[in-house]
Formats: sequence, C-alpha cells, structure tokens
Amino acid sequence: MRPYRLALAEPIRVGGIDLHAREGALVRAVSERGATGWGDCAPLPGFSRESLWGALKEIDAVSAYVGSCEIRTFDDLAACSRTVEGLSSSARFALESAVACAAAEEAGETAGQWLLGASADRCEVNALATGAPDTWAEAARRAAAERYRVLKIKIGRSSLAREVESLTEAAAAAPGLRFRLDANRSWSVVAALAFAREVERLPVEYIEEPFAGAFAPPSDWPARPGLARDESLWEIADPPDPQPPVVAWVLKPTLVGGLVRAIGLALRARRAGCAAVWSAAYESGVGIRMLAELGGALGGAAGIDTLRALEEDVLAPRIEIASGALDLRAARGSVVKL
Repeated sequence: MRPYRLALAEPIRVGGIDLHAREGALVRAVSERGATGWGDCAPLPGFSRESLWGALKEIDAVSAYVGSCEIRTFDDLAACSRTVEGLSSSARFALESAVACAAAEEAGETAGQWLLGASADRCEVNALATGAPDTWAEAARRAAAERYRVLKIKIGRSSLAREVESLTEAAAAAPGLRFRLDANRSWSVVAALAFAREVERLPVEYIEEPFAGAFAPPSDWPARPGLARDESLWEIADPPDPQPPVVAWVLKPTLVGGLVRAIGLALRARRAGCAAVWSAAYESGVGIRMLAELGGALGGAAGIDTLRALEEDVLAPRIEIASGALDLRAARGSVVKL
C-alpha cells in the first residue's frame, strides 16, 4: 500500500469541508504469474464514514485471505468479496479494483472486458460546473467549445428563481448541450417539484437527489426532467428497482460499497431500462482510470471530470480528458510513479 497526498488546483468544498489536497493510498495486487493491478483507496471527507488509515488497516487484515482466493473471472471476485466481512466502501473499491486489474492483465484483457464483457477505446465524460449561477452560461459555452455533450451543474445553493434563470441562460448559451443537475438533497419535496416544473422544457436529463428522506418519488413529478439516485444507493442495502421518473442511478464505488456492489447495481439499473452513470469521488488517476473503463464498457457519459481538480497525480504520463472524453488506450499505458 502506497499513501499519497495530491495538491488540488484550487480548494474544493465537499460535505461541508474545504479540501486543499486529496489524500489516499494505492493498493497493489500481484498474481502468482506476476501480473500487477492497482486500486485506489480514497475515502471522501464529509461523506465516507471510514478514515483513510482505518480503511488501510481493514485491507491489511484481509489481504492474505483475498490472496488465497483463486480469482479468474468476475464471478470469482464477487464470490470472494461476499465472504469478506468488515471492509468499508473505499477499502472494497481499492482491493477489488487491484485484484480485478491483475486478473485482467493475466487474462490479456482490459479491465472493462474482464469485469463487464465489453471493452472500449474511449469513455465519454460529462463536464462539471461547481460555481455560482452567474458562471453557468460561461461554463456551458466552454463545455460546448471543448466538445463535451453533457454538463453537470451543482445546484440548490441559491434561490430557485435565480437558478432557473441561470440554467435557462446556460441552455441558450450552448444549444445542443445536455444538462445533469445535482442538488445534493438541498430542497424540500415541494421546492424540488417547483424547480422541476420550471425547467421541464430545458434539455435537462435529470436532477440528482433533489430532496432527502423519501426514496419513492412524488406521484406528481413531471415527465421531464427525470430523477437520479446517488446517496440513496449508499444508504439502502437492497434498493428497489428504479421506476419512472427515476432515469439514472449514479454509482460512486468509493461510496456505494465497492466495485463488485457497484457493478451489480449498474446491471440491475440497465435491466430496468435505467442509465448507470459512473461517477468519481475525487480519486486519483488510478481510481479515475477504473471508472473510465467501466464507463467505456457500458457507454454513456461518466462523471469523472473531477480529474481536472488535481494539480498532480500518481500516474505518469498523466491521464487527460480531451474533446469530452478520456482516451483509454493512452490511459492504459500510464504507470504508477509513487
């Protein structure tokens, strides 16, 4: 296990905490034949229940047992994972990712192929805007100019009227751009309904977690925009299958219970006709690369633009997002430099 501390390009605020650097640790798995895989353990302050050092102790306690498991397929990984108790979400993501990547390398497959039976050369990415409403129109213009097709905006921080007006301006500034909105449970059900009705004619794919405390959506939610689940999936061990107006499950393996559980949820969502959107929790390039493999395999824009928040990274050369996508062929050639 190799700890890291990565400077951020500028401070970010998550879960009520201001972060100036991202801390985590890389976990390495090596097969009997010498194939190597890396995983990223990066609990997110303000959201993760576990500390980094607590998660690393968990991994250390089970690593010998996991190493004794014969893992040649994803089903083998899932079976081994089910027998391991006492692992937090970020610990599971790191350990399962490392083992999966080592097994994929040994099999001569990409991580996406080994985990999901599909491989891709690129992963589409949604741009991310976290600024005040008066910056949204410029963020939309910039995203369109950089050939993104989807922009995610953090909402629920200003008045409804101001955010509706600013979103309308953003849509007008970048015709053809689609929007994903994340309210982080900022509103009451009544306020969320009012906002949804105001923006139903705009190109909004969904509003993510607009309110807390009710898994079932209101019966009078409009046909557009849809709803997306994120935090709800962390909190419920066996969530009910998605039904309209829920159109997406947003999956952060660092927070939702690890790689194996996240893949299980993704497949359930797709069987129900719901999008599975892979999303980052400000992990390092190792974690982002795994998410890009998953996003490329299943398709759709992944929420991994958090990569741009890092001033430095653990991979060399650094993986990059360009023209609204991450080039997986190039990313697979990057190596850990710690």
